[in-house]
Amino acid sequence: MAYHSRLEPGSKYLWTLPMFHCDGWCFTWAVTAAGGTHVCLRSIDTAEIWRLLRESGVTHFSAAPTVLTMIAEHLAATPLERAVAVGTGGAPPSPALLSRMSRLGMEVTHLYGMTETFGPIMVNQWQPEWDELDRDEVSELKARKGSATSSPDPHGW
Repeated sequence: MAYHSRLEPGSKYLWTLPMFHCDGWCFTWAVTAAGGTHVCLRSIDTAEIWRLLRESGVTHFSAAPTVLTMIAEHLAATPLERAVAVGTGGAPPSPALLSRMSRLGMEVTHLYGMTETFGPIMVNQWQPEWDELDRDEVSELKARKGSATSSPDPHGW
């Protein structure tokens, strides 16, 4: 996860989920291995999350899609000055939420894994072909669940 998330010594990881959660189980070690900084919350507090995103130099965090929705809908939800890498697990967020998060300066990657065995074992990793697409097209692709759909992908992916 340190590699996939591009963690490095200057990374600051904001904890918005329990450390025993699927993402948490790996990121406790990944952030530490990269020499990054852990920024911990006692509970989900969207005002505090926005404060930390703006004032503490947070570069990464992971959150459930429900928490992403809470963050995106908070009164303080305005675009950040720098991009923040965000991981989310379980069911992928909707293309609308992914697009909203992107407009706020948060690039969401969908991760999936089993807490009991290992953290994220599947990562919807950014693809170079997406560089030329608009935000809505990328959001549609990032929301894919990895299975075939009834209509073919217009980009052949």
